[in-house]
Amino acid sequence: MGFSVLALERGPLSREKPCAGGIQAVEVEEYRVPRELAERVIGAAHIEGWGHSVDIKVRKPGYTVVRGRYDSWLASKAAEAGAEVREHHRVVDIKRLEPMHYRVKAKHKGSLGS
Repeated sequence: MGFSVLALERGPLSREKPCAGGIQAVEVEEYRVPRELAERVIGAAHIEGWGHSVDIKVRKPGYTVVRGRYDSWLASKAAEAGAEVREHHRVVDIKRLEPMHYRVKAKHKGSLGS
């Protein structure tokens, strides 16, 4: 018996997000990410923030993706596997009922008050 899966996204899946969009090569291989979504090959990164910076070199190259398109593709794959995917929902409470069984309370964007 499998799990019942509910995936909630606060906004639309296709929106732009403040994210560098880097994913690992193993993810591209394991999930068979279409080549048109895995846009550029990256082998190193330079990250700056809060007055600090770091250079990262990776053993196996990764890829960059446009998050809106990639997230929409991931959601479609989840739905194909049986998950229920809902956009414009914000989680307001989670209650554990028993191991691996939770009650999730969410509000649709139209009922958030803003």
